Amino acid sequence: MNLRLGVTVKLLAASAAWLRDEAVRFARSLPGAMNMTRSRIVDGYIMKASRVGSRATVYLIDTPGAVAVPGRALISGPGSSYEPTHCALIDLPGGRDDLGRAWDGEPAELLPGHSGCPPLPVVLGGTLAPAVSVIESRIQPSLSVRPGVGVAELTLPLYMPGPYVVNPYAFVGRADSNIVYLLNLYAPAIARARYTAGGDGWDVSDGDVPSGIWSIAVSDSALWDTAGVLPFCKRVAPPAYDPGSTDATVFSAAQQPWGRAIHLGAGIDGEGQSYFDTLVVIHAVVDMRNDDDRYGAKGLWFGVVRGIQPESAGPYLDLTWFSLDDTRLGGEPLMVPVLDPVDDVYSSNVLYPAMLARLDSGQVIAVVQHLNYAAVADSFVPFNAVYAYRWSNGVLAKDLVAGPIAAMVDPTDGQPHDFSFPLGIDTDGETAYAVFFSSDVDYSAGARTTETSIDIVALTAAGAVVVLSDLIPQRYCRNIVESRFSCVRYIGNGKYLFPATDQIEISPGVFNSRGDLVAMIYDSTLNQLSVAGVVVAEHQLRTDLFIGAIDCPVVERAADGQVVRQATVILTFGGLGQAAGEPGIEAGMTFISSDSGATWSVLANYGSPAGAYYCGTALKVRQ
Repeated sequence: MNLRLGVTVKLLAASAAWLRDEAVRFARSLPGAMNMTRSRIVDGYIMKASRVGSRATVYLIDTPGAVAVPGRALISGPGSSYEPTHCALIDLPGGRDDLGRAWDGEPAELLPGHSGCPPLPVVLGGTLAPAVSVIESRIQPSLSVRPGVGVAELTLPLYMPGPYVVNPYAFVGRADSNIVYLLNLYAPAIARARYTAGGDGWDVSDGDVPSGIWSIAVSDSALWDTAGVLPFCKRVAPPAYDPGSTDATVFSAAQQPWGRAIHLGAGIDGEGQSYFDTLVVIHAVVDMRNDDDRYGAKGLWFGVVRGIQPESAGPYLDLTWFSLDDTRLGGEPLMVPVLDPVDDVYSSNVLYPAMLARLDSGQVIAVVQHLNYAAVADSFVPFNAVYAYRWSNGVLAKDLVAGPIAAMVDPTDGQPHDFSFPLGIDTDGETAYAVFFSSDVDYSAGARTTETSIDIVALTAAGAVVVLSDLIPQRYCRNIVESRFSCVRYIGNGKYLFPATDQIEISPGVFNSRGDLVAMIYDSTLNQLSVAGVVVAEHQLRTDLFIGAIDCPVVERAADGQVVRQATVILTFGGLGQAAGEPGIEAGMTFISSDSGATWSVLANYGSPAGAYYCGTALKVRQ
């Protein structure tokens, strides 16, 4: 190494400043007494050194990055329905520099052209009957991460014979329909393409999918074959198709199929095969008394699905573990569904989609809200509760967090305190925190409350405890509540960010958030709440707009009690009936903050109810 060689380091990427010393060493390793240029890749940065005589210059360059907006990009074609194609991407020309500074670029537009990740090959698990038609469930996907790959999007299509586009659940039987849980793995930093609007859909260029990257699909046969349970109340002998039947409408509306998934880990098995494991949590019907039993008795089916990639064969799936929590059994009386002795059917009971978090120990925590009703004197009496499931190495445990919670009132102030609206959950690796808002209607007075109860629950391997219970002027957003996404994100330094609003409008058939959409911070170290900043002022989030999962690609860091690096946060919302970036009134928006939620910029004039996710750069896939 020539220590006398003069070296100049030029940062074309400010985020590469930590590589200065390495760049100097690289330049001094060039052979002496000659002019030459060499390049290498370090952590995804291009390090290009050029020597001329006794001087050398090293350039540190980053490649463009991307933010995935999952939910599939759709466009309507003449005489056809919407065509699902790909995961839209938002380009970050400055790569990682664009994450560390206030965004000053123009908001991305979907049309006339944009980048995207093509669909990946699907590996099936369970049996899937040939599909005559497909009805896409309006339950939105959840967002998870597979290291080195990108985004996992879980959707629930209903495959069935016949044109059952109205009240489909009422007319399909156990022998001729399937719910399919599609876990779509996106690798946008690996597979990129350009999409433009064509006459019949999207025209694509350079859209090759790399080998070895694939998605999985598990049909509901896995539930039936392992535990004899159903994804919804499938009838043995359904009636003939009648879309105008009011009875069919009532039956179909009672069905709540959903599934959630979270990445467990990846590795090499004993046979030298690559694998990744996913924990899937699925809402199940454990018992139907008869074909008129539209609610059935509910439960949760847990399964570990292993995707395996042999060296010399195609990938396949294996179910390595499963368990069923049947609400009719066990020691939780609040969970037991009520059986109507006259009609011999179950009263209304449902488990809302699980909010999932994985601790560094590998334990997964699933928080669910259980709604249970008993018919008394021509009315329903609710006795609801919140539960936390803990999964670790094939062992499943359950804790009661709060309940019965229906119509609960804080005795100190008379406010509703019912845990009605779970916002989400996230973890710093040791402890997970779940956020709940309560109702903002004083039922005794028949009026809106000026403040809303908020509860924050800490969950560890030992159990669950409510660590903060307070009244705040902000309140939940309806769009957050119905999407059932985890709208809570750990942003580092003991802080958790989630959205809220300060004004809600109620009118017949309408429930809108009309005030400022704000980013709130829960500081777990201080056990305090605060408003970080306004995401968008006085924005009307209508009934059909939903906030998706929030991403934090750069976490806040402190040293000696002072913040030395602020967090970068990405937040998006989009329409429930529209997919990511679909033109229309529900196209949504995507925002970015580089100062831990204090100020926000518009990253794209489209968004997704599934969330947004920073994927990495062309040379550095996010891990």
